[in-house]
Amino acid sequence: MVGGRVVGGGGFVGGGGQAVPLPSPGYVGGGGQAVPLPSPGYGGGGGGAVVGGVVGGGGRVVGGAIKGPNGGGAGACGVNCGPDFGVSCGDGCGAGAGGGAGCCAAGCGGGYDETGVLSFVGNGNGDYRAETIYKYVGAGAGEMEMVMVPTKIGSNWCYCVIIVPLILLLLWLLLPLMSSDTTTTTPIVIIPTPPILNDETTTPPPAPKKSCDIYGDPHAMTFDGLHSDYYTSGEFWLVKSTTVWVQGKYSPTHATNGLAVTKQVGVAGSFLHGHKLIIGEEHATWDGTPILTTFPSQFQDPQGLVNIVYNNVGQLLQPGREGKSLHVVHVSLPGGMTMQINRWNEAGEGRYINTKITMSQQPQQDGQCGNFNGNPADDARLLVKARLGMGGVPAQDLIFPGPKTPINQELESCPDATLVSAHEACKAVTHSFWPHMECLVTVCNGGQAVAA
Repeated sequence: MVGGRVVGGGGFVGGGGQAVPLPSPGYVGGGGQAVPLPSPGYGGGGGGAVVGGVVGGGGRVVGGAIKGPNGGGAGACGVNCGPDFGVSCGDGCGAGAGGGAGCCAAGCGGGYDETGVLSFVGNGNGDYRAETIYKYVGAGAGEMEMVMVPTKIGSNWCYCVIIVPLILLLLWLLLPLMSSDTTTTTPIVIIPTPPILNDETTTPPPAPKKSCDIYGDPHAMTFDGLHSDYYTSGEFWLVKSTTVWVQGKYSPTHATNGLAVTKQVGVAGSFLHGHKLIIGEEHATWDGTPILTTFPSQFQDPQGLVNIVYNNVGQLLQPGREGKSLHVVHVSLPGGMTMQINRWNEAGEGRYINTKITMSQQPQQDGQCGNFNGNPADDARLLVKARLGMGGVPAQDLIFPGPKTPINQELESCPDATLVSAHEACKAVTHSFWPHMECLVTVCNGGQAVAA
């Protein structure tokens, strides 16, 4: 006892703080800041209450009391007494007679972090006073007190709320790539396609077109680009298919020495719905009715299947025609098919036509214009005759009015190379532009070229 103040039993106060003599008014030490104790101050064994607090563990305690007649267990510890001290809560624990009491409670929290904010608790009840800045003025001396509010939710569960749905969404997007049926790493490319409306139809791209020329006495330049010579009179297939028929009618003029030229061209087939178009060196008909009776002129059938313009504009289809006046028939047909027919009527040649046919490939196509399969070799004259027959167009398939012209077979079996040689040899022994048909037949059968 010092100055009438008693420290119980010489013990230690509050969890290891060393008891020190208490001058009046008494102070309790122990590693913490000295705290004034109201007189008389008692600790420990005196059984009296220590009012003003007991220091424990180096921290300041405010508002605690030693309980029991012999200074037993300690009362509830208060909150910290200033900005330099930590936070404690719960009952203090002290035992035994004369034993000092201190705070033994665990720190608050556990599930979340806290931070201090100022809260008004009434004049004289707080630890701070409002000035320009908040300033600590002592426990119970101010108007404000520090209270704890949560600042971070424990266990970071809010992150899980965001991250888990994102992970599930990512797995759903990657699921097609991780399928067990996929054996390659080829990326999946999704190409959006516009919906097809009920009133829309898909139109395929147009097939490529090619041209075939029939000119002279006569010569053919096929769709696939092979040159062939046809000198025999008769009706022959230029184009034969399941949809389009084009036939040529060949016969000589007074100047061609028996070699045929094209006199007429006829068009029919399912693509014309049963109609027939015939254009000759002088006349033209649609289903037997004369058309293009004047020059220039034009014609269009009532159904709009055929449109024809007859004028003096067009491409030359035969060498040596430069500078001559043109009479050209331009024909537009279904499916984008077109024809150009050049009419000639020279005094030294007679009347005949040149024909240019431009079209796309048709089903089962063949004829003197070739089979349109991209292979020129199989457009050879004898190969075409082998496929279509040696007799030309059958009588029942004629587009032209009958009768059918009998086909002279004397040249029909002559090899192409032999026929070319015969033409050159026979032309050399004549004074005419055209060799004689009799000479060609003689040479093709093993004879010598002689003037007729």
